[in-house]
Amino acid sequence: MKIRYLISNVLVFFFLIGNAYADNNSVVGTKMSAGGEKVEDNTIIQPNQTGQQIDVQNTNNQTQHEDTGPVFYHKQRRMQNPLQINLLVGVGRSNPTPVGPGYGFHLGYQLSESIYIGWTSHAYAEGKNIWDDNRSYEYGDEDYDDNRQVYGQKGVEKTESELDPQHLLQLRLIPWDFGLYFSFGVLHQGAIKTTTKFKEQERTIGESTYNTSLEATVEYKSWTGLATGVGFNYIFDNGITLGTEFNVGLGVNSANATVENTGSVTVDPDDLDYWKKQIESNEKMAPCMMIFSMGYAF
Repeated sequence: MKIRYLISNVLVFFFLIGNAYADNNSVVGTKMSAGGEKVEDNTIIQPNQTGQQIDVQNTNNQTQHEDTGPVFYHKQRRMQNPLQINLLVGVGRSNPTPVGPGYGFHLGYQLSESIYIGWTSHAYAEGKNIWDDNRSYEYGDEDYDDNRQVYGQKGVEKTESELDPQHLLQLRLIPWDFGLYFSFGVLHQGAIKTTTKFKEQERTIGESTYNTSLEATVEYKSWTGLATGVGFNYIFDNGITLGTEFNVGLGVNSANATVENTGSVTVDPDDLDYWKKQIESNEKMAPCMMIFSMGYAF
């Protein structure tokens, strides 16, 4: 009985193994050719009209492997919605406050997968630097605030700025699909004028010491020239866009200073002229524009 039981179990085992092997190597399972030779997985064996030859076609060769990830879809959205209109906040150069915040708009069009052309305009609230805010500086901590130097002098009382708008005509080169780009174009920086008043106190001007107050007006003429930069712009499924960008002009804008003694004591004109030349030498600036934008792609 034990032997018959063992033999029956062995027969059942080989029967199951044989069925599994046949399934993996049959013509129906695309494992064996009609000639008895094993072929690759995922093949289709089709007889020709005469039935004498067999054509083998690998279905893997028919499969088109398309990238359907988020980067691929972002490139699609960029091409399907080529027109962009964005509102923006940004900063531009100012003086003596290093930068001035402003607002503006951007209009652009996607010419191809990797080329985009755009126009950006950036202005300032009431044509002023709101970080100056026409306010008087506070001097609660004399060791810190009174030692802050502007144009080489301490004791700043007030700063007032007048800032004209900036404009940028740019070509964006987009080497990658996820939104990073390089910008090349023409930047126009409007005229800048800043008047800084210094309170009356003992100070050194040139090589002499005076107890007086001063006023310095520093102007920059409008500047237009080549600019380059880098930025990032992303288009969401609903068409909303978010972006940031920094551009710098390939040049230097020189300062033109006017200085005045506003105190009751007399200051040597040579000392005032020395201070004027010192300001003009030290206060050159490179035009720049940095923006953060939000808008819609059509």
